[in-house]
Amino acid sequence: MSLSLTPGSFFSRLKAGQAVFTQKNKLLPDPLDARRWQGFRLEEYLIGKSIGKGCSAAVYEATMPVLPQNQQVAGSIGLLPGRGPEIIPRGEEEQAPLAPAFPLAIKMMWNISAGSSSEAIFSTMSQELVPASRVALAGEYGAVAHRSKGGPKQLAAHPNVIRVFRAFTSSVPLLPGALLDYPDVLPPRLHPEGLGHGRTLFLVMKNYSCTLRQYLRGNSPSPRLATVMTLQLLEGVAHLVQQGVAHRDLKSDNVLVEPDADGCPWLVITDFGCCLADERVGLQLPFTSWYVDRGGNGCLMAPEVSTACPGPRAVIDYSKADAWAVGALAYEIFGLPNPFYGQGSRAHLESRSYQEAQLPALPESVPPEARQLVRSLLQRDASKAVTVTVTVGARCCPSLSRDNSPHSRHGSWAFQGGEALPAMHTAPRPPPMCTHGKARSVCQRPSARVAANLLHLSLWGERTLALKDLKPDKMIGWLLRQSAATLLASRLAEKNCVETKMKMLFLANLEYEALSQAALLLCSWRAAL
Repeated sequence: MSLSLTPGSFFSRLKAGQAVFTQKNKLLPDPLDARRWQGFRLEEYLIGKSIGKGCSAAVYEATMPVLPQNQQVAGSIGLLPGRGPEIIPRGEEEQAPLAPAFPLAIKMMWNISAGSSSEAIFSTMSQELVPASRVALAGEYGAVAHRSKGGPKQLAAHPNVIRVFRAFTSSVPLLPGALLDYPDVLPPRLHPEGLGHGRTLFLVMKNYSCTLRQYLRGNSPSPRLATVMTLQLLEGVAHLVQQGVAHRDLKSDNVLVEPDADGCPWLVITDFGCCLADERVGLQLPFTSWYVDRGGNGCLMAPEVSTACPGPRAVIDYSKADAWAVGALAYEIFGLPNPFYGQGSRAHLESRSYQEAQLPALPESVPPEARQLVRSLLQRDASKAVTVTVTVGARCCPSLSRDNSPHSRHGSWAFQGGEALPAMHTAPRPPPMCTHGKARSVCQRPSARVAANLLHLSLWGERTLALKDLKPDKMIGWLLRQSAATLLASRLAEKNCVETKMKMLFLANLEYEALSQAALLLCSWRAAL
């Protein structure tokens, strides 16, 4: 006997709760929020030491010495007023008895080819502005953008994606370490042999503790913590895909880390200089010639990108490319070398030619669902269907049939033999896939949203979502209990821990289709163990 329950009542009961989590799922407060019309001039900042340098920019710690206390401190440590941005002289940071904190980071782009006009700089470096807030673009950029047409997308805020608080152009100053670290990109007025223009783009962001690469050098996360860290990257990527943006340069240097009060790391995706954020093409990039930019970091370029060949109708689909990169980064997070990086004499895989069988096995201490997910994310063909055959008991035969009722927009929960699995929302109605006590399910490389949901279910619903107990009423009850517990935890704690924040993200982004696919995959993998 088969029964079905449409998810309409399921999600209507959770809709109000989702709105609550969406509202509570706020970003860290903008330190410049109270100074809406300030921070658009480099001279307003106190700049400290260099905290990073990449192939296109240098990053410095910074603050705004606005409060009288900060001004007194600034004077006591010998700042240089009236000569561009205030800079702490090198070697005096430790000498100051009351050295100010630096909650901000200023990223100074290197301008080799954009010219010196603000309009040309904003146009050439527009990808860096994708994660900028509206306030960040309200100053100089707002006037320039008003005169121009088009431009990249603007990302909605997300806790696992960097937020740019201010964006402006200014004359290039001689900052600490510039002549030693990047003399060639300085303008000739600062270095006779420099090739840079005299004006460039500056981005103001939160100052995070370290990069993911730096964090992993000094820390060895437990398997559960590493799973939560991987989940955070998937949540960030899922948000990018939902917004129609592909990062295209994910690596451990482009992920920032901020430990919470308990030392649990919070991860944030940064550096959008190589991103695809074009309103006209979305995530489907026409690849008409080799001159089309496919993104950065060829080592972690998904196979569908690295093997693409240009042609009149060729298109590169980036919808799952960043999720593939997260699968590769997961090796680093779980304590192994990234298999796609060559280090010394160690052989490495190439995304253009590797086979799934060549992927190194993750340690046995890693949860089996996480191990299986990493292998699925690194499937070469993003669209190839993979058949998973699961041997089940005589009374447990999950069906993949769906409710074709015109009143059901999302599909249904399908029951057979007293057990339940979420039905896949596909058309037309699939043929029966259960024979002789075996359940066969078809899956592809999961999207970032489905992959994130799978880890959420694996982490938070281990008991409730066991195969024999996976029924709609238990799923609904579990989600409602999670909602109540998460709300209570968020109210009792002054600062929410990382796991509470992740639960809030999960509950704020529930979608029946992605949730049901994740539950089906999870059950298939667990039953195959």
